[in-house]
Amino acid sequence: AAGYSPRITCWLLLKEAATLAPAEQAYLARLYQVCPQIALAQVLAREFQTIIRESDVPGLYSWLRGVRQSGISELISVANGIWRDRQAVEAALTHAESQGQTEGFVNKLKCIKRTGYGRSGIDLLRRRLLLAS
Repeated sequence: AAGYSPRITCWLLLKEAATLAPAEQAYLARLYQVCPQIALAQVLAREFQTIIRESDVPGLYSWLRGVRQSGISELISVANGIWRDRQAVEAALTHAESQGQTEGFVNKLKCIKRTGYGRSGIDLLRRRLLLAS
């Protein structure tokens, strides 16, 4: 393959190595040679996935320290944002409650509103929302 888009490359970096096609594995090997920091970023991203999946708060703080030491400015920026919102992030990791249903409803409402191109008032929006349900 001549190359992959940045989005596809990101997904390839997050996939398990065993699930990659030989061409994808070769592409990533060339990528690691050109930019060794990508391999480190991949390790850190996979560690973050594990921390989230396992709700590992102490692991999160260890990960934040590791990111700061990595020297990868994009990840350091993410880590700084997580640090600023650490109480919310800790709560998200330790509490089983989810806002998914509420967020889904808000997203549905916004989609219905957008289809009115800003012309719909509250009455029309209410009617359309009830019809969509």
